[in-house]
Amino acid sequence: MTAEATSARAEAAGGVAGKSARAKGERLRNAQLQRRQQLKQQHPVLGRIGIAMAGPPTAGATWLKGAVGEERFGAALESMRDDGVLALHDRRIPGSSANIDHLAITPNGIWVIDPKHYDGKVEVVDKGGWFRTDIRLFVNGRDRTKLVTGVHKQRAHVKRALLGTDFEDAPVSGALCFVDSDWPWFAKPRVVDGVVVAWGKALRPILTASGAFDAEQRAAIHRRLATALPPK
Repeated sequence: MTAEATSARAEAAGGVAGKSARAKGERLRNAQLQRRQQLKQQHPVLGRIGIAMAGPPTAGATWLKGAVGEERFGAALESMRDDGVLALHDRRIPGSSANIDHLAITPNGIWVIDPKHYDGKVEVVDKGGWFRTDIRLFVNGRDRTKLVTGVHKQRAHVKRALLGTDFEDAPVSGALCFVDSDWPWFAKPRVVDGVVVAWGKALRPILTASGAFDAEQRAAIHRRLATALPPK
């Protein structure tokens, strides 16, 4: 097998980070460009004026920005292979239009990682009172705690994919990785409802920490999840 074929086979198994987000962003952008072209053809003068006033195309920009974050984090995960981390990217959830951005099969277990490309400061705040704790996740002043719920749902799909295997009791952890967001001085990774909240460099030592799963076991888990949760 040639090096090119080997690389293509590995890519097919592991998936391409950010592929579905980039594809959706480009579809939205191309649709907007097509509408603008039709407007110019139907109304040569007023159409051009309206398009000029509207400014550059913006459709799909959020998806394309998110794709960049996924691609960058995907590359970071791949760089951890020598540390025993096997990655899967952009995985389809059976029976759903949703996807799992990244899975990391590590010496200490399986990690579901959801990268987010949000502007502003990331803060974990206790909104509880004297007699209760209510840990909330804020980004740029907005309550984003629901993002944690999304990670839990993805973890449930991974656990379901492992049922009936030797690894159905393997720990499946979750993390939110904020790409290019701001953090308070001396910030450390935090945990919100069991989900790690951190940035890329801070996740690396967590993912590469030692654990009970040897190389053969990690490879078997990788094969199982690659099949049960195929590339989107």
